[in-house]
Amino acid sequence: MKSLIALSLAAALLSGCTAIMPSRDAAGLKIASWNLEHLAERDGEGCSPRTEVNYAELRRHAEALDADVVAFQEVQSQAAAERVFDPAIYDVVMSTRPPSTRSGECRGRPGLFGDWNRRLASRNDAFLTDLNDGDPQGSTLTLASGDRPAGCKARYREFIDFIATGAGATARVQPGLFEEYLYGGAPEAEHPSDHCPITVRIGR
Repeated sequence: MKSLIALSLAAALLSGCTAIMPSRDAAGLKIASWNLEHLAERDGEGCSPRTEVNYAELRRHAEALDADVVAFQEVQSQAAAERVFDPAIYDVVMSTRPPSTRSGECRGRPGLFGDWNRRLASRNDAFLTDLNDGDPQGSTLTLASGDRPAGCKARYREFIDFIATGAGATARVQPGLFEEYLYGGAPEAEHPSDHCPITVRIGR
């Protein structure tokens, strides 16, 4: 059984997520983050209304992603998530934190593992600098994407989705295996979400 995690404002570091389930093989644990752009529970509802054809397309991409753990954002409910992630394959775990009241229901909510909605890799990003103040020891975050450009949107070449690892998890991240999943090379206009999933592998 794979694990699926819904994150909103929950502070989740990879060093805490790797214990959810053991690695399947020597390739390690594949971790993904995916903003599903206002995924609603029923057809024709929400800020990005979809049909069964659209949900089926998302299911195909979830299968192609083949991640052991997926942290997703902008999903209405567990039932919505299970329209994309087969509950016979994934354990779906929803955040119990109350929704934010600072913005409309159609706005995303950032997390330490997922859609931060800011360009953390930009030089001297104030937010990341504040997080990486060295307190407590060993808490410095490393962005799995490094300084590579994003490829999901031609207009935006910097990531706003991140997998950030603490010192312990960073030591286990397998080098060179960060990936941005571009929906099988589909044209940008045909992407089923306005974000592309990102993945890393964590070794044993």
